[in-house]
Amino acid sequence: MKFQFSYLAATVLALQTLPSLATVRYVNVNSTSPTPPFTNWATAATIIQDAVDVANPGDQIFVTNGVYQMGGRVVYRSLTNRVAINKAVTVQSINGSAATIIQGNPVFGDSAVRCVYLTNQATLIGFTLTNGATRASGDLSYERSGGGAWCESTSAIISNCVLTANSASMYAYGGGAYSGTLDGCTLVNNSGFIGGGAANSTLNNCTLMGNSASDFGGGAYVCVLNNCLILTNSASAFGGAYVSTLTNCIVNGNSAQLACGGAGYSTLNNCTVTGNSGPYSGGGVTACTLNNSIVYYNSDDNFDSSCTVNFSCTTPDPGGAGNITSEPLFVNLAGGDLHLQSNSPCINTGNNAYVTVTNDLDGNPRIVQGVVDMGAYEFQTGVQFLAHIEANRTNAAVGFSLDFTGLFLGGLATSTVWDFGDGTTVSNQVSISHSWASVGVYPVVLTAFNDSNPGGISATVTVYVAPPMVCYVNVNGTNPVSPYSSRDTAATNIQDAVDVAVPNQGSLVLVTNGLYQTGGRIAIGGTLSNRVVVAEGVTVQSVNGPAATIIQGYQVPGTTNDFGAVRCVYLADGAILSGFTLTNGATIFG
Repeated sequence: MKFQFSYLAATVLALQTLPSLATVRYVNVNSTSPTPPFTNWATAATIIQDAVDVANPGDQIFVTNGVYQMGGRVVYRSLTNRVAINKAVTVQSINGSAATIIQGNPVFGDSAVRCVYLTNQATLIGFTLTNGATRASGDLSYERSGGGAWCESTSAIISNCVLTANSASMYAYGGGAYSGTLDGCTLVNNSGFIGGGAANSTLNNCTLMGNSASDFGGGAYVCVLNNCLILTNSASAFGGAYVSTLTNCIVNGNSAQLACGGAGYSTLNNCTVTGNSGPYSGGGVTACTLNNSIVYYNSDDNFDSSCTVNFSCTTPDPGGAGNITSEPLFVNLAGGDLHLQSNSPCINTGNNAYVTVTNDLDGNPRIVQGVVDMGAYEFQTGVQFLAHIEANRTNAAVGFSLDFTGLFLGGLATSTVWDFGDGTTVSNQVSISHSWASVGVYPVVLTAFNDSNPGGISATVTVYVAPPMVCYVNVNGTNPVSPYSSRDTAATNIQDAVDVAVPNQGSLVLVTNGLYQTGGRIAIGGTLSNRVVVAEGVTVQSVNGPAATIIQGYQVPGTTNDFGAVRCVYLADGAILSGFTLTNGATIFG
């Protein structure tokens, strides 16, 4: 299941539906003339907090691409929030979470910075929240919980965001998020003492993956989860969810070191729980109420004796009304497809009295043929067989590959053919990569076949292939205009050119003679400033070699290595730096 969001459409809709007295404000980390009240792009704020501070309730704040790691506001006691949305406004990115990052400071203690605080009725849309952390002491809820986001209540909305690598301190809750309503979000690799992914939150159409808790609830604690994927989370006990209510959820591949990998002390309605592991009290669920659910293929035990099981598929026989022990017959258990085959014993064997929603995990009708099925997916009779292509991008440089995955609805493809529009075809691959040798516009067509569709059905995406991007830098340039594609519009700062270069697509940043000693960026996962951070697969090259082209860091007077120091260059995997002198760089500690 994929959750997608059209940011262009959402932006247009937001502008059309703003109240007549609302004001639109703008933020651009690279703005050259930030001027309050930031009501156009030419005067956009460079720090999100500045725009929030001048906004009025009901205003809309649009944020363009960049890493937002400056600014902050204390709301309660001593913990700083990188962005404190302390009024009922909407803060929305223009191009989505991959391009727009709010970064905290991942150090427990007085220097910690949480990513975002949201008051009641505040809304955040389309950001990555990363490296947020909390204080090691102070108020357990306000200062130590919610490393990525802390919300006053579930009336605060976080939509289409990625919360990753955030953490809450010892004995605290919600490494990724504390409270709030999260819609269409991904919570990955967050950590906390209880509730590594989220705590005290409502989550709709979210994915919780790879989160961890040193105590209980690796994925979620005291949460309401609707139509969510809870995958590969871990904890000392109850790796997936603890003291939560789950509806139409997949709980798969979670683990616990001491007790119960899947879920504990929770209510599960129409959920599928499989592939979880824990040494004691059941790999699947412990002390849970199960309604219309499938709990099968977990390690140790699927459930323990303290569970209440109603109209569910599990083994051994739990007794009670409506339960079955036959294998559920998933479409492809090994491949992770937990839809039901047409001959599954779980079809039409649930109890409608436990159904509180109208749709299943796929968004299809929850009750088909009069009686609800067991598990997260309702078997859909007469559903049209459809194909869809997921692409990591639709723009590529010559010689650089794009990744494609075929998705199918309403049936299982028995064979496939990819046609890349350049004379290349590949058969029987669901996921594939391809590159093009010439500039052009290419239709990529996936044709899928099965017994019901011997002639095949097709899906198409259009790919635009261009020459590799070249950006120019001249420290003495007089007319820097993004994307710096000519010498006349060259950037004056190397980092500015790197920021617009396309990663992993052969982008080249050409730098002419000069001393480059301004600008900087903190690499994701760190706290040290770097004069230049080069993204994956980008080449930064001088025109006339190291004698003429110098990148200069900063050494703290008297100590050299200390807070305030600047390293010369940070290179991501696959990045290339050629023909520079690197001098006077330093790090935080000697």
